[in-house]
Amino acid sequence: MAIAGPGIGLPYPYSPYPPTIPGVSSSVWSNKFFLPRATVWIIPPGRWGIFTGSHSYVQILDPVTNTWTPVVASQSYIEVNSDGTNYRLANLSGTPLSRATITAAGTGYVAALTTVTAGSGGSTWTTLVDGNVASVTVGNDKNGVAGGTNFTLVPLVIVQAPPPGGIQATALAVLSAGAIASVTVEDAGAGYTSAPGLLVIPNPADPNIGSITIPALTAVLGTAGTGAITGILQTYQGTSVASTTLTIGGGGSGASGTATATVALVASAADDTVFVQWLPSGV
Repeated sequence: MAIAGPGIGLPYPYSPYPPTIPGVSSSVWSNKFFLPRATVWIIPPGRWGIFTGSHSYVQILDPVTNTWTPVVASQSYIEVNSDGTNYRLANLSGTPLSRATITAAGTGYVAALTTVTAGSGGSTWTTLVDGNVASVTVGNDKNGVAGGTNFTLVPLVIVQAPPPGGIQATALAVLSAGAIASVTVEDAGAGYTSAPGLLVIPNPADPNIGSITIPALTAVLGTAGTGAITGILQTYQGTSVASTTLTIGGGGSGASGTATATVALVASAADDTVFVQWLPSGV
């Protein structure tokens, strides 16, 4: 077991790849390297201390959307325990954001037949059709009181995750006179095959925590069976570009009301230097 403490430094830099990889020598050690723009590095198995540069981020693979989500900002330190597939270090300067903005949803689209083509950079995309949460209905609590009782602080509203590959919906409770008067859908999500369940979690700092009664909440899907495009997710970031456009095509014979979408780019297109230190158990 490694021992750490005052006056005991970190171990010497460790080769970030096992010697079984062709062309990689285990004798090459370094804890700093250059991460060019539009480049990602899958963090090998083990425990690592990482300091991101000015344009890079540590990301984790979201098991719901199967897309990469930042877990620490640029110029920050984080320790991760990687299984070799779930964390990566990414310099996405000049590449599209991982989720497009739908400007027209269209109707009659079939996800498997729909294509999304980037005008430049070679990024690739997948589409989701229908299955978004349009609204949430607030019901009664166990005593038959609409909206529940005795809320002082806004509770959390947790929306059930969609099937793998979908987009998680989120919602926010609105209080009035100690009750949940309404629930605002902040992100409609996509890919739900049925209305998701919802859970209300009272704020633990609420002074009435012991006497709160929680109402039933019911989600209502907005586009079930209409063939509307509700989500466009990136599957490959492509190269660094100054701008790009997305063109939606195909969709099947029933597609109508042409769907359109836009996407913004990650700003500050630049290469970066990062620090990656292997941490043995006990450090």
